[in-house]
Amino acid sequence: MIPVPPNSGGPALAELAVIGPPVEAFAWLSPRAVGGARVRRGLLVRDGEGPRAYFDACPHWGTPLAAGAAPQLHDGHLLCAAHGALFRARDGYCVSGPCEGASLRPLVVDRLRRSLRIRLPDGALDSGAEP
Repeated sequence: MIPVPPNSGGPALAELAVIGPPVEAFAWLSPRAVGGARVRRGLLVRDGEGPRAYFDACPHWGTPLAAGAAPQLHDGHLLCAAHGALFRARDGYCVSGPCEGASLRPLVVDRLRRSLRIRLPDGALDSGAEP
């Protein structure tokens, strides 16, 4: 378990390098009420607007955006490989595709001295339900 500083909102889901690829996938174990833990996935976006993170689940069907391939950033957008939805990397808003007007579910990125700590937003529960 990654130590969490006071008033940080909850346990860390992942800790990643400040410098890295434009989009990086990561995973964590989420508790479930029945059947133990399950793997959850997220995406960290690094670009000129600063780091941002989202659950790696398209609001259309809940499938991972990259669907097995490495996630890519194209002209400031993330592409859902399943149905071609385009999400603005800066805020996760879908600008085109079957879920136009919906958004990727955000995660919080805390910048530490040499790393980025990803966590759930304050007050959010990760119950294992789809985002």
